[in-house]
Amino acid sequence: MTQAQRLHTALRRKALTYLEMQMLGISTAPHKRLAEGMHYLKPGEKLVKGERKGLRTYRVTKAG
Repeated sequence: MTQAQRLHTALRRKALTYLEMQMLGISTAPHKRLAEGMHYLKPGEKLVKGERKGLRTYRVTKAG
């Protein structure tokens, strides 16, 4: 499983901030893994940016 696949799997479970993604220990540059791994999204999924306590979060959700 690639770093991008592992990161997308984690983002399917819950929204994560950039620091939380780094703390997973998957990649030192999670923003690059997200960008290069967009083809790992399943049909009907999308990457959503959100906010929690003033921090940017990322999550994979079902489109629609």
